[in-house]
Amino acid sequence: MEYVPEVLLTGTVYNNRCEAVEGAVVRVIAVASLTKKDLGYVMTNQFGEFAIVVEKNPQINYQFDIYEPVLTS
Repeated sequence: MEYVPEVLLTGTVYNNRCEAVEGAVVRVIAVASLTKKDLGYVMTNQFGEFAIVVEKNPQINYQFDIYEPVLTS
């Protein structure tokens, strides 16, 4: 089995009032040259924080798309 180095990417999502956003959805996309690969989604915790482990590769950039929390009744 080949060893693939990994790195933990973390962040915090804030609204326009600089308040942490709980339950926001963060879409993670790997961008390399002319290709994009959807790696999946994570949700923020009660402090607006998220974390995801990805491949450590200098040829890959990571894009985050942030979506508002889904409201449930």
